[in-house]
Amino acid sequence: MQDECCNINERDMRKKVTKEREPKKRTTTSYVLKGVAQQNYDIRKIRFAMEQLSRTKDLPWYEDAFLFVEKLIKYVAIPSAILASILPISGFISSYIERINQQFIESRYLEYASELLEVGKFERARNIIISLENQKKLNTKTQYFSSKLASLEAEERGNNLEEAVDSLSILILLNKEPPIFFPNTASKNDLVDLYLSLIDVEIENGQYNNVSERIKAVRALLPPNIIAQREADILLRDAHLAILEQRFADADNTLANLVKRASNNSLFMGELRFLSGKSLMFQNKNQTALVEINASVEIFKQAGYKLGLMKAYNNLGFVYLSMKKRDLAIESHETSLSIAKELNIRRGVSRSNLNIAVIEKGNGNVSRAEELSLLALADFLDMKNQLGIFAAANNLISIYKDRGDLLSALKYAQLCFDTAKSLSDIRGIASAAGFVGDIKRQLGVREDSLYFNMISYVMYRHVSDVTKTAIVGDILTSLSMQGDSTEINGAVDKLKLFISGMGRPDVDIGELPVGVLTDGQGVSSGEAKGG
Repeated sequence: MQDECCNINERDMRKKVTKEREPKKRTTTSYVLKGVAQQNYDIRKIRFAMEQLSRTKDLPWYEDAFLFVEKLIKYVAIPSAILASILPISGFISSYIERINQQFIESRYLEYASELLEVGKFERARNIIISLENQKKLNTKTQYFSSKLASLEAEERGNNLEEAVDSLSILILLNKEPPIFFPNTASKNDLVDLYLSLIDVEIENGQYNNVSERIKAVRALLPPNIIAQREADILLRDAHLAILEQRFADADNTLANLVKRASNNSLFMGELRFLSGKSLMFQNKNQTALVEINASVEIFKQAGYKLGLMKAYNNLGFVYLSMKKRDLAIESHETSLSIAKELNIRRGVSRSNLNIAVIEKGNGNVSRAEELSLLALADFLDMKNQLGIFAAANNLISIYKDRGDLLSALKYAQLCFDTAKSLSDIRGIASAAGFVGDIKRQLGVREDSLYFNMISYVMYRHVSDVTKTAIVGDILTSLSMQGDSTEINGAVDKLKLFISGMGRPDVDIGELPVGVLTDGQGVSSGEAKGG
Protein backbone atom coordinates (compact mmCIF):
# COMPACT_ATOMS: atom_id res chain seq x y z
CA MET A 1 0.00 0.00 0.00
CA GLN A 2 2.84 2.34 0.90
CA ASP A 3 4.64 1.53 -2.37
CA GLU A 4 1.43 2.26 -4.30
CA CYS A 5 1.12 5.66 -2.57
CA CYS A 6 4.71 6.44 -3.44
CA ASN A 7 4.06 5.56 -7.10
CA ILE A 8 0.98 7.77 -7.16
CA ASN A 9 2.92 10.66 -5.65
CA GLU A 10 5.71 10.06 -8.12
CA ARG A 11 3.29 10.19 -11.06
CA ASP A 12 1.71 13.38 -9.69
CA MET A 13 5.13 14.98 -9.34
CA ARG A 14 6.04 14.04 -12.92
CA LYS A 15 2.79 15.56 -14.18
CA LYS A 16 3.46 18.70 -12.18
CA VAL A 17 7.02 19.04 -13.48
CA THR A 18 5.89 18.38 -17.06
CA LYS A 19 3.14 20.95 -16.74
CA GLU A 20 5.57 23.53 -15.35
CA ARG A 21 7.94 22.93 -18.25
CA GLU A 22 5.29 23.43 -20.91
CA PRO A 23 5.73 26.88 -22.50
CA LYS A 24 2.73 29.13 -22.37
CA LYS A 25 1.20 30.02 -25.71
CA ARG A 26 1.73 33.65 -26.65
CA THR A 27 0.33 35.66 -29.52
CA THR A 28 3.24 38.09 -29.78
CA THR A 29 7.00 37.75 -30.08
CA SER A 30 7.54 38.82 -26.49
CA TYR A 31 7.85 35.12 -25.64
CA VAL A 32 10.47 34.63 -28.33
CA LEU A 33 12.50 37.71 -27.52
CA LYS A 34 12.23 37.62 -23.71
CA GLY A 35 15.70 37.16 -22.30
CA VAL A 36 17.39 37.64 -25.67
CA ALA A 37 19.80 40.15 -24.13
CA GLN A 38 20.86 37.60 -21.53
CA GLN A 39 21.32 35.04 -24.35
CA ASN A 40 23.58 37.52 -26.17
CA TYR A 41 21.46 37.41 -29.32
CA ASP A 42 22.36 33.77 -30.03
CA ILE A 43 20.54 33.42 -33.35
CA ARG A 44 20.38 29.62 -32.99
CA LYS A 45 18.36 29.94 -29.77
CA ILE A 46 16.06 32.52 -31.34
CA ARG A 47 15.56 30.35 -34.43
CA PHE A 48 14.65 27.34 -32.28
CA ALA A 49 12.15 29.37 -30.25
CA MET A 50 10.56 30.79 -33.39
CA GLU A 51 10.31 27.36 -35.01
CA GLN A 52 8.50 26.08 -31.94
CA LEU A 53 5.98 28.91 -32.13
CA SER A 54 5.49 28.66 -35.89
CA ARG A 55 4.51 25.00 -35.57
CA THR A 56 1.23 25.94 -33.92
CA LYS A 57 -0.63 26.28 -37.21
CA ASP A 58 -3.97 27.77 -36.22
CA LEU A 59 -6.64 27.32 -38.88
CA PRO A 60 -8.51 30.39 -40.14
CA TRP A 61 -11.78 30.82 -38.24
CA TYR A 62 -13.93 29.94 -41.24
CA GLU A 63 -12.19 26.56 -41.65
CA ASP A 64 -12.68 25.90 -37.94
CA ALA A 65 -16.38 26.71 -38.43
CA PHE A 66 -16.73 24.33 -41.36
CA LEU A 67 -15.08 21.51 -39.42
CA PHE A 68 -17.42 22.17 -36.51
CA VAL A 69 -20.48 22.11 -38.78
CA GLU A 70 -19.28 18.87 -40.37
CA LYS A 71 -18.87 17.20 -36.96
CA LEU A 72 -22.21 18.53 -35.75
CA ILE A 73 -24.03 17.20 -38.82
CA LYS A 74 -22.56 13.75 -38.31
CA TYR A 75 -23.29 13.83 -34.58
CA VAL A 76 -26.99 14.63 -34.93
CA ALA A 77 -27.33 12.01 -37.67
CA ILE A 78 -28.65 14.23 -40.45
CA PRO A 79 -29.65 12.02 -43.44
CA SER A 80 -26.86 11.39 -45.93
CA ALA A 81 -28.74 13.08 -48.80
CA ILE A 82 -28.86 16.37 -46.85
CA LEU A 83 -25.26 15.89 -45.72
CA ALA A 84 -24.16 15.40 -49.34
CA SER A 85 -25.82 18.70 -50.33
CA ILE A 86 -24.36 20.74 -47.43
CA LEU A 87 -20.69 19.72 -47.40
CA PRO A 88 -19.86 20.70 -51.02
CA ILE A 89 -21.17 24.19 -50.22
CA SER A 90 -18.63 24.56 -47.40
CA GLY A 91 -15.91 23.30 -49.73
CA PHE A 92 -16.94 25.83 -52.41
CA ILE A 93 -16.93 28.72 -49.90
CA SER A 94 -13.53 27.65 -48.55
CA SER A 95 -12.13 27.47 -52.09
CA TYR A 96 -13.58 30.90 -52.95
CA ILE A 97 -12.06 32.50 -49.83
CA GLU A 98 -8.72 30.89 -50.60
CA ARG A 99 -8.81 32.38 -54.11
CA ILE A 100 -9.63 35.86 -52.77
CA ASN A 101 -6.77 35.61 -50.27
CA GLN A 102 -4.35 34.43 -52.97
CA GLN A 103 -5.29 37.38 -55.19
CA PHE A 104 -4.63 39.71 -52.26
CA ILE A 105 -1.21 38.15 -51.64
CA GLU A 106 -0.30 38.45 -55.33
CA SER A 107 -1.42 42.10 -55.45
CA ARG A 108 0.76 42.97 -52.44
CA TYR A 109 3.82 41.20 -53.88
CA LEU A 110 3.37 42.95 -57.24
CA GLU A 111 2.81 46.30 -55.49
CA TYR A 112 6.15 45.95 -53.71
CA ALA A 113 7.91 44.73 -56.88
CA SER A 114 6.63 47.87 -58.66
CA GLU A 115 8.06 50.06 -55.89
CA LEU A 116 11.46 48.40 -56.37
CA LEU A 117 11.31 48.89 -60.15
CA GLU A 118 10.55 52.59 -59.74
CA VAL A 119 13.84 53.10 -57.85
CA GLY A 120 15.88 50.93 -60.23
CA LYS A 121 16.16 47.80 -58.04
CA PHE A 122 15.54 45.46 -61.00
CA GLU A 123 17.18 42.31 -59.63
CA ARG A 124 15.33 42.53 -56.32
CA ALA A 125 12.02 43.15 -58.16
CA ARG A 126 12.66 40.09 -60.32
CA ASN A 127 13.32 37.95 -57.24
CA ILE A 128 10.07 39.15 -55.63
CA ILE A 129 8.06 38.19 -58.73
CA ILE A 130 9.77 34.79 -58.92
CA SER A 131 9.06 34.18 -55.23
CA LEU A 132 5.32 34.51 -55.94
CA GLU A 133 5.47 30.92 -57.19
CA ASN A 134 6.30 29.84 -53.64
CA GLN A 135 3.31 31.66 -52.17
CA LYS A 136 0.55 29.36 -53.47
CA LYS A 137 0.09 27.97 -49.99
CA LEU A 138 1.21 30.86 -47.83
CA ASN A 139 1.13 30.23 -44.10
CA THR A 140 0.96 33.74 -42.68
CA LYS A 141 2.24 32.74 -39.26
CA THR A 142 5.28 31.02 -40.79
CA GLN A 143 5.87 34.08 -42.98
CA TYR A 144 5.80 36.31 -39.90
CA PHE A 145 8.38 34.27 -38.00
CA SER A 146 10.66 33.80 -41.01
CA SER A 147 10.60 37.58 -41.61
CA LYS A 148 11.34 38.28 -37.96
CA LEU A 149 14.26 35.86 -38.00
CA ALA A 150 15.60 37.39 -41.23
CA SER A 151 15.53 40.82 -39.59
CA LEU A 152 17.38 39.58 -36.52
CA GLU A 153 20.07 37.92 -38.64
CA ALA A 154 20.36 41.05 -40.78
CA GLU A 155 20.47 43.46 -37.85
CA GLU A 156 22.80 41.51 -35.58
CA ARG A 157 24.96 39.61 -38.07
CA GLY A 158 24.76 41.89 -41.08
CA ASN A 159 23.58 39.04 -43.33
CA ASN A 160 21.24 39.51 -46.31
CA LEU A 161 20.15 43.03 -45.45
CA GLU A 162 18.22 43.58 -48.67
CA GLU A 163 16.38 40.25 -48.36
CA ALA A 164 15.36 41.16 -44.81
CA VAL A 165 14.05 44.56 -45.94
CA ASP A 166 12.03 42.89 -48.73
CA SER A 167 10.59 40.21 -46.46
CA LEU A 168 9.56 42.70 -43.76
CA SER A 169 8.15 45.19 -46.29
CA ILE A 170 5.92 42.55 -47.91
CA LEU A 171 4.67 41.33 -44.53
CA ILE A 172 3.76 44.90 -43.54
CA LEU A 173 1.86 45.26 -46.85
CA LEU A 174 -0.03 42.01 -46.08
CA ASN A 175 -1.25 43.64 -42.87
CA LYS A 176 -2.53 46.66 -44.79
CA GLU A 177 -6.32 46.41 -45.30
CA PRO A 178 -6.49 42.61 -45.78
CA PRO A 179 -9.71 40.85 -46.88
CA ILE A 180 -12.11 39.97 -44.07
CA PHE A 181 -11.25 36.25 -44.27
CA PHE A 182 -7.48 36.72 -44.53
CA PRO A 183 -5.62 34.77 -41.79
CA ASN A 184 -4.26 36.96 -39.01
CA THR A 185 -0.54 37.49 -39.59
CA ALA A 186 0.47 39.47 -36.52
CA SER A 187 -0.97 41.26 -33.53
CA LYS A 188 -0.76 45.07 -33.32
CA ASN A 189 2.28 44.77 -31.05
CA ASP A 190 3.88 42.32 -33.48
CA LEU A 191 3.28 44.85 -36.25
CA VAL A 192 5.17 47.49 -34.24
CA ASP A 193 8.01 44.97 -33.88
CA LEU A 194 8.05 44.47 -37.67
CA TYR A 195 8.28 48.22 -38.31
CA LEU A 196 11.01 48.67 -35.68
CA SER A 197 12.95 45.71 -37.12
CA LEU A 198 12.69 47.21 -40.59
CA ILE A 199 13.89 50.57 -39.25
CA ASP A 200 16.87 48.92 -37.51
CA VAL A 201 17.86 47.02 -40.66
CA GLU A 202 17.60 50.14 -42.83
CA ILE A 203 19.68 52.16 -40.36
CA GLU A 204 22.27 49.38 -40.42
CA ASN A 205 22.38 49.56 -44.22
CA GLY A 206 22.51 53.38 -44.38
CA GLN A 207 19.02 53.83 -45.86
CA TYR A 208 18.24 56.82 -43.65
CA ASN A 209 15.78 58.39 -46.11
CA ASN A 210 13.29 55.58 -45.46
CA VAL A 211 13.46 55.66 -41.66
CA SER A 212 11.53 58.87 -40.96
CA GLU A 213 8.77 57.68 -43.32
CA ARG A 214 8.61 54.34 -41.48
CA ILE A 215 8.24 56.10 -38.15
CA LYS A 216 5.40 58.25 -39.53
CA ALA A 217 3.75 55.15 -41.01
CA VAL A 218 3.78 53.17 -37.77
CA ARG A 219 2.27 56.12 -35.88
CA ALA A 220 -0.47 56.57 -38.49
CA LEU A 221 -1.30 52.89 -38.80
CA LEU A 222 -1.73 51.79 -35.21
CA PRO A 223 -4.24 52.69 -32.47
CA PRO A 224 -3.17 55.40 -29.97
CA ASN A 225 -3.08 52.93 -27.05
CA ILE A 226 -0.55 50.69 -28.82
CA ILE A 227 1.58 53.68 -29.84
CA ALA A 228 1.55 54.93 -26.23
CA GLN A 229 2.78 51.53 -25.02
CA ARG A 230 5.65 51.50 -27.53
CA GLU A 231 6.45 55.23 -27.59
CA ALA A 232 9.87 54.80 -25.95
CA ASP A 233 10.95 52.18 -28.54
CA ILE A 234 9.87 54.47 -31.38
CA LEU A 235 11.54 57.55 -29.90
CA LEU A 236 14.79 55.61 -29.45
CA ARG A 237 14.92 55.06 -33.22
CA ASP A 238 13.95 58.69 -33.76
CA ALA A 239 16.96 59.79 -31.69
CA HIS A 240 19.30 57.40 -33.50
CA LEU A 241 18.19 58.75 -36.88
CA ALA A 242 18.67 62.35 -35.68
CA ILE A 243 22.27 61.52 -34.67
CA LEU A 244 23.06 59.93 -38.04
CA GLU A 245 21.57 62.95 -39.83
CA GLN A 246 23.58 65.26 -37.56
CA ARG A 247 20.48 66.85 -36.00
CA PHE A 248 22.18 66.73 -32.62
CA ALA A 249 19.88 69.15 -30.76
CA ASP A 250 16.85 67.00 -31.70
CA ALA A 251 18.66 63.83 -30.68
CA ASP A 252 19.83 65.23 -27.34
CA ASN A 253 16.34 66.51 -26.45
CA THR A 254 14.73 63.16 -27.26
CA LEU A 255 17.35 61.22 -25.30
CA ALA A 256 17.03 63.57 -22.29
CA ASN A 257 13.26 62.98 -22.20
CA LEU A 258 13.70 59.23 -22.46
CA VAL A 259 16.26 59.18 -19.63
CA LYS A 260 13.57 60.56 -17.29
CA ARG A 261 11.40 57.52 -18.02
CA ALA A 262 14.05 54.79 -17.84
CA SER A 263 15.18 53.04 -14.66
CA ASN A 264 18.86 53.10 -13.75
CA ASN A 265 20.94 50.12 -14.90
CA SER A 266 18.18 48.86 -17.21
CA LEU A 267 19.20 47.73 -20.69
CA PHE A 268 17.10 50.55 -22.09
CA MET A 269 19.13 53.03 -20.02
CA GLY A 270 22.27 51.39 -21.39
CA GLU A 271 21.04 52.05 -24.93
CA LEU A 272 20.26 55.66 -24.04
CA ARG A 273 23.73 56.26 -22.58
CA PHE A 274 25.28 54.58 -25.62
CA LEU A 275 23.37 56.80 -28.07
CA SER A 276 24.14 59.88 -25.99
CA GLY A 277 27.83 59.00 -26.26
CA LYS A 278 27.48 58.45 -30.00
CA SER A 279 25.92 61.90 -30.42
CA LEU A 280 28.73 63.52 -28.43
CA MET A 281 31.33 61.53 -30.39
CA PHE A 282 29.95 62.87 -33.70
CA GLN A 283 30.17 66.39 -32.26
CA ASN A 284 33.83 65.82 -31.26
CA LYS A 285 32.97 66.28 -27.56
CA ASN A 286 35.33 63.48 -26.69
CA GLN A 287 35.61 63.75 -22.90
CA THR A 288 31.85 63.72 -22.28
CA ALA A 289 31.43 61.04 -24.97
CA LEU A 290 33.85 58.82 -23.01
CA VAL A 291 31.79 59.29 -19.83
CA GLU A 292 28.54 58.29 -21.56
CA ILE A 293 29.93 55.31 -23.49
CA ASN A 294 31.78 53.98 -20.43
CA ALA A 295 28.52 54.27 -18.47
CA SER A 296 26.81 52.11 -21.12
CA VAL A 297 29.68 49.61 -20.89
CA GLU A 298 29.09 49.19 -17.15
CA ILE A 299 25.34 48.69 -17.61
CA PHE A 300 25.87 46.16 -20.41
CA LYS A 301 28.45 44.30 -18.32
CA GLN A 302 26.05 44.00 -15.37
CA ALA A 303 23.33 42.68 -17.69
CA GLY A 304 25.71 40.33 -19.50
CA TYR A 305 24.64 41.99 -22.75
CA LYS A 306 27.59 41.23 -25.02
CA LEU A 307 26.09 42.67 -28.17
CA GLY A 308 25.85 46.04 -26.42
CA LEU A 309 29.46 45.69 -25.26
CA MET A 310 30.58 44.95 -28.80
CA LYS A 311 29.16 48.20 -30.19
CA ALA A 312 30.17 50.26 -27.13
CA TYR A 313 33.83 49.19 -27.38
CA ASN A 314 33.69 49.91 -31.12
CA ASN A 315 32.68 53.53 -30.41
CA LEU A 316 35.25 53.86 -27.62
CA GLY A 317 37.83 53.05 -30.30
CA PHE A 318 36.61 55.96 -32.43
CA VAL A 319 36.71 58.38 -29.50
CA TYR A 320 40.24 57.36 -28.48
CA LEU A 321 41.43 57.68 -32.09
CA SER A 322 39.96 61.18 -32.25
CA MET A 323 41.91 61.97 -29.07
CA LYS A 324 45.13 60.64 -30.74
CA LYS A 325 45.28 57.76 -28.24
CA ARG A 326 46.04 55.13 -30.85
CA ASP A 327 47.01 52.32 -28.47
CA LEU A 328 43.74 52.63 -26.54
CA ALA A 329 41.84 52.86 -29.84
CA ILE A 330 43.32 49.58 -31.13
CA GLU A 331 42.74 47.92 -27.74
CA SER A 332 39.05 48.94 -27.81
CA HIS A 333 38.54 47.73 -31.38
CA GLU A 334 40.30 44.43 -30.61
CA THR A 335 37.97 43.93 -27.62
CA SER A 336 35.00 44.57 -29.89
CA LEU A 337 36.47 42.13 -32.44
CA SER A 338 36.90 39.43 -29.78
CA ILE A 339 33.24 39.75 -28.69
CA ALA A 340 32.03 39.70 -32.30
CA LYS A 341 33.94 36.46 -32.93
CA GLU A 342 32.56 34.94 -29.73
CA LEU A 343 28.98 35.80 -30.75
CA ASN A 344 29.64 34.84 -34.38
CA ILE A 345 28.50 38.27 -35.58
CA ARG A 346 30.10 38.60 -38.99
CA ARG A 347 29.23 42.25 -39.39
CA GLY A 348 30.98 43.06 -36.10
CA VAL A 349 34.09 41.12 -37.12
CA SER A 350 34.31 42.92 -40.48
CA ARG A 351 33.71 46.33 -38.93
CA SER A 352 36.39 45.84 -36.28
CA ASN A 353 38.89 44.58 -38.89
CA LEU A 354 38.30 47.72 -40.94
CA ASN A 355 38.61 50.04 -37.94
CA ILE A 356 41.89 48.39 -36.94
CA ALA A 357 43.07 48.74 -40.55
CA VAL A 358 42.46 52.51 -40.47
CA ILE A 359 44.60 52.84 -37.32
CA GLU A 360 47.33 50.55 -38.69
CA LYS A 361 47.56 52.69 -41.82
CA GLY A 362 48.03 55.78 -39.62
CA ASN A 363 50.74 53.89 -37.71
CA GLY A 364 52.58 53.16 -40.97
CA ASN A 365 51.71 49.45 -41.08
CA VAL A 366 50.36 49.74 -44.63
CA SER A 367 50.58 46.06 -45.59
CA ARG A 368 48.58 45.06 -42.52
CA ALA A 369 46.08 47.84 -43.24
CA GLU A 370 45.68 46.63 -46.83
CA GLU A 371 45.20 43.02 -45.74
CA LEU A 372 42.51 43.85 -43.16
CA SER A 373 40.73 46.29 -45.50
CA LEU A 374 40.51 43.71 -48.30
CA LEU A 375 39.28 41.09 -45.83
CA ALA A 376 36.58 43.45 -44.53
CA LEU A 377 35.56 44.52 -48.04
CA ALA A 378 35.12 40.89 -49.18
CA ASP A 379 32.84 40.22 -46.20
CA PHE A 380 30.83 43.41 -46.68
CA LEU A 381 30.34 42.61 -50.38
CA ASP A 382 29.16 39.12 -49.51
CA MET A 383 26.75 40.52 -46.88
CA LYS A 384 25.60 43.31 -49.26
CA ASN A 385 26.32 45.77 -46.46
CA GLN A 386 26.46 49.06 -48.37
CA LEU A 387 27.89 51.23 -45.59
CA GLY A 388 30.62 48.68 -44.96
CA ILE A 389 31.46 48.46 -48.66
CA PHE A 390 31.77 52.25 -48.89
CA ALA A 391 33.98 52.52 -45.80
CA ALA A 392 36.32 49.65 -46.77
CA ALA A 393 36.68 50.84 -50.38
CA ASN A 394 37.34 54.38 -49.13
CA ASN A 395 40.26 53.16 -47.01
CA LEU A 396 41.71 51.21 -49.94
CA ILE A 397 41.61 54.32 -52.18
CA SER A 398 44.02 56.19 -49.92
CA ILE A 399 46.28 53.12 -49.51
CA TYR A 400 46.71 52.69 -53.28
CA LYS A 401 46.93 56.43 -54.03
CA ASP A 402 49.75 56.79 -51.51
CA ARG A 403 51.50 53.81 -53.14
CA GLY A 404 51.10 55.35 -56.62
CA ASP A 405 48.91 52.50 -57.88
CA LEU A 406 46.37 54.75 -59.59
CA LEU A 407 44.46 52.00 -61.43
CA SER A 408 43.76 50.12 -58.19
CA ALA A 409 42.83 53.39 -56.50
CA LEU A 410 40.43 54.16 -59.38
CA LYS A 411 38.80 50.73 -59.06
CA TYR A 412 37.89 51.33 -55.41
CA ALA A 413 36.95 54.98 -55.99
CA GLN A 414 34.46 53.83 -58.62
CA LEU A 415 33.10 51.23 -56.17
CA CYS A 416 32.67 53.98 -53.57
CA PHE A 417 30.85 56.14 -56.11
CA ASP A 418 28.48 53.35 -57.20
CA THR A 419 27.72 52.43 -53.57
CA ALA A 420 26.98 56.03 -52.59
CA LYS A 421 24.63 56.29 -55.60
CA SER A 422 22.84 53.15 -54.48
CA LEU A 423 22.42 54.64 -51.00
CA SER A 424 21.32 58.03 -52.42
CA ASP A 425 23.96 59.50 -50.08
CA ILE A 426 24.61 63.02 -51.41
CA ARG A 427 27.70 63.65 -49.30
CA GLY A 428 29.07 60.19 -50.14
CA ILE A 429 28.52 60.82 -53.86
CA ALA A 430 30.35 64.17 -53.54
CA SER A 431 33.33 62.58 -51.79
CA ALA A 432 33.62 59.56 -54.10
CA ALA A 433 33.15 61.64 -57.27
CA GLY A 434 35.96 63.90 -56.07
CA PHE A 435 38.26 60.87 -55.69
CA VAL A 436 37.39 59.54 -59.16
CA GLY A 437 37.82 63.01 -60.70
CA ASP A 438 41.24 63.49 -59.09
CA ILE A 439 42.53 60.08 -60.23
CA LYS A 440 41.17 60.61 -63.75
CA ARG A 441 43.03 63.97 -63.84
CA GLN A 442 46.28 62.25 -62.84
CA LEU A 443 45.70 59.63 -65.53
CA GLY A 444 45.18 62.40 -68.12
CA VAL A 445 41.49 61.67 -68.83
CA ARG A 446 40.38 65.31 -68.73
CA GLU A 447 36.71 65.07 -69.82
CA ASP A 448 35.99 62.35 -67.22
CA SER A 449 37.85 64.39 -64.63
CA LEU A 450 35.70 67.41 -65.45
CA TYR A 451 32.53 65.30 -65.27
CA PHE A 452 33.23 63.74 -61.87
CA ASN A 453 34.45 67.00 -60.37
CA MET A 454 31.24 68.67 -61.61
CA ILE A 455 29.24 65.99 -59.76
CA SER A 456 31.31 66.59 -56.64
CA TYR A 457 30.84 70.36 -56.90
CA VAL A 458 27.04 70.14 -57.34
CA MET A 459 26.64 67.67 -54.46
CA TYR A 460 28.80 69.63 -51.99
CA ARG A 461 26.93 72.79 -52.89
CA HIS A 462 23.61 70.97 -52.33
CA VAL A 463 24.58 70.00 -48.76
CA SER A 464 25.90 73.54 -48.14
CA ASP A 465 29.51 72.46 -47.54
CA VAL A 466 31.00 75.85 -48.41
CA THR A 467 34.65 74.88 -47.86
CA LYS A 468 34.61 71.78 -50.09
CA THR A 469 32.46 73.50 -52.72
CA ALA A 470 35.15 76.21 -52.99
CA ILE A 471 37.98 73.64 -53.21
CA VAL A 472 36.27 71.62 -55.98
CA GLY A 473 35.27 74.88 -57.72
CA ASP A 474 38.95 75.88 -57.96
CA ILE A 475 39.80 72.45 -59.41
CA LEU A 476 37.04 72.81 -62.03
CA THR A 477 38.19 76.30 -63.01
CA SER A 478 41.75 75.03 -63.46
CA LEU A 479 40.64 72.03 -65.51
CA SER A 480 38.40 74.12 -67.75
CA MET A 481 41.27 76.51 -68.49
CA GLN A 482 43.25 73.54 -69.81
CA GLY A 483 40.38 72.02 -71.78
CA ASP A 484 38.38 72.84 -74.88
CA SER A 485 34.68 73.36 -75.52
CA THR A 486 34.11 69.76 -76.67
CA GLU A 487 35.41 68.32 -73.40
CA ILE A 488 33.51 70.83 -71.26
CA ASN A 489 30.23 70.43 -73.13
CA GLY A 490 30.59 66.65 -73.11
CA ALA A 491 31.10 66.68 -69.35
CA VAL A 492 28.10 68.99 -68.84
CA ASP A 493 25.87 66.72 -70.97
CA LYS A 494 26.88 63.67 -68.92
CA LEU A 495 26.26 65.63 -65.72
CA LYS A 496 22.69 66.45 -66.85
CA LEU A 497 22.03 62.75 -67.51
CA PHE A 498 23.43 61.80 -64.10
CA ILE A 499 21.30 64.36 -62.22
CA SER A 500 18.11 63.39 -64.06
CA GLY A 501 18.83 59.71 -63.36
CA MET A 502 19.10 60.36 -59.61
CA GLY A 503 15.37 60.98 -59.30
CA ARG A 504 16.06 63.90 -56.96
CA PRO A 505 14.24 67.00 -58.24
CA ASP A 506 15.68 68.96 -55.28
CA VAL A 507 19.21 68.62 -56.71
CA ASP A 508 19.85 71.40 -59.24
CA ILE A 509 22.90 71.73 -61.49
CA GLY A 510 22.81 75.51 -61.27
CA GLU A 511 25.95 77.33 -62.42
CA LEU A 512 29.31 75.63 -62.83
CA PRO A 513 32.70 77.40 -62.50
CA VAL A 514 33.99 76.11 -65.82
CA GLY A 515 34.53 79.40 -67.64
CA VAL A 516 32.81 81.04 -70.63
CA LEU A 517 33.36 79.26 -73.94
CA THR A 518 35.13 81.41 -76.56
CA ASP A 519 36.57 80.10 -79.84
CA GLY A 520 36.26 76.41 -79.05
CA GLN A 521 39.92 76.19 -78.10
CA GLY A 522 39.69 77.37 -74.53
CA VAL A 523 37.78 79.46 -72.04
CA SER A 524 37.98 82.87 -70.50
CA SER A 525 37.08 83.80 -66.95
CA GLY A 526 33.44 83.67 -65.90
CA GLU A 527 30.82 81.00 -65.35
CA ALA A 528 28.92 78.73 -67.72
CA LYS A 529 25.39 77.53 -67.11
CA GLY A 530 25.22 73.83 -66.51
CA GLY A 531 21.54 73.69 -67.37
